Amino acid sequence: MATNIYDYLTFGNTITFDVYPAAIIGARFSDVKVMALLDKDTAKQWIDPEAMHINVYPTLPDGVPDDPDQYQYVKLKHLNGKISVIGIPWIREDTLQTSQKGTLTISVKDVGPIDMDRIVKAISANGYRTDKVSLK
Repeated sequence: MATNIYDYLTFGNTITFDVYPAAIIGARFSDVKVMALLDKDTAKQWIDPEAMHINVYPTLPDGVPDDPDQYQYVKLKHLNGKISVIGIPWIREDTLQTSQKGTLTISVKDVGPIDMDRIVKAISANGYRTDKVSLK
């Protein structure tokens, strides 16, 4: 199943991506939290969508409508608390990645001491660090 841009732009996701109008709004958005999807009128609370569209449209790929009313905007929160609002077509979709990280907890049944050692080695061999390992 192919992933589309809206799979990443879900409320609460932490994402990293590049934009087409890098010279205008910065090249990389790193570890930004998705706060909301907005229409143009709501985006006006943070940016001037018409003025931004005039500036960024020449940098966008073919097929993007030349009308800021025809696409959505995304509200993003940076690590420092700053809010950015950008048009969704401004995002370079091929650079989108989820950057939220956490701790994975796995429970495996019927494991003995030798199995535990093999499992930990397999995890480590794939570049992951184990934090806590116990056998109950």
